[in-house]
Amino acid sequence: VNVLSVDRESFNREKTKYSGQPAVVFETTKFVAKAKITKVLESDHGLIAGSVIDIRYSVTVRQPPDPVFRIRPMLTAGETVTLTVFGGGSSFNWRNSAQ
Repeated sequence: VNVLSVDRESFNREKTKYSGQPAVVFETTKFVAKAKITKVLESDHGLIAGSVIDIRYSVTVRQPPDPVFRIRPMLTAGETVTLTVFGGGSSFNWRNSAQ
């Protein structure tokens, strides 16, 4: 897909404290990206090249950072990426954490 735009939909901050350990904060931001399909490798949804779709995804950051906690990459307007989406119509979710 070619990413046309990315907008933030929501932000949530949760603080968790476990007995005897420092507090951990999880910040989750939900995004919606508008993207133009450039090539379809496989589709169960009738996607075709040239279609414009919305892709919803979230990014969660942990504070303090932990090398085991994986942070999903963000989409950026103007970039072309290969990814897997799930959904239908013109609204899809990006659940694959690897580009």
